[in-house]
Amino acid sequence: MYGLNIDRMVLGPIETNTYIVSNDKTGECVVIDPADSPEKIVDRLERNGLKPAAILLTHGHFDHIMAVNALKDRYDIPVYAHRDEAWLLANPAAGLRIPNLGSRAVTEYSPVKHGDVLNLAGFKWKIIHTPGHSAGSVCYYIEDGKVIFSGDTLFRRSYGRTDLETGSYRDIVSSLKDRLFTIPDDEVQVLPGHGGYTDLGYEKKHNDILIDS
Repeated sequence: MYGLNIDRMVLGPIETNTYIVSNDKTGECVVIDPADSPEKIVDRLERNGLKPAAILLTHGHFDHIMAVNALKDRYDIPVYAHRDEAWLLANPAAGLRIPNLGSRAVTEYSPVKHGDVLNLAGFKWKIIHTPGHSAGSVCYYIEDGKVIFSGDTLFRRSYGRTDLETGSYRDIVSSLKDRLFTIPDDEVQVLPGHGGYTDLGYEKKHNDILIDS
């Protein structure tokens, strides 16, 4: 898609993918899952002359939100996440033995639901609710750009763990088989929350969920 630029930063203790999605024409951008090290993200934004328009969260686990509040305050921009993720965003270390994360909790955000479309930075972002890794996990789909930001729902030949708070194996099976794998365009690129890229066509044939379920 002309004008769509995607910059990946790998940040934080679990090597989380943070994506800066920008419009080459306007310089506006969206930050997806600002995982950690807000100073590094700010430096990348300012060195490239980008203007943040919003923060999008795929889910509320601590390793995807550590820099949210710092960026929100600096740029005075909205944060979007699924409405079912409120509890986990307020308790990012739920079920984990990680102290001192209270200040990283995200308590103010704009809730979205399945089927919503956000118009941000000149692109249309379709919300696909994909519960399983957590109750409010979502994927962000730019159909014109043939790209899905899948968070921890879908990885290359794998899928997100379901044993943490609000997780559900039954739900993630349904999210993958009934929502993501029913998208007809096999050429859509999948950009996950950890690890390398893949595409829908490959995952429809080779993902472990097809074996495990």
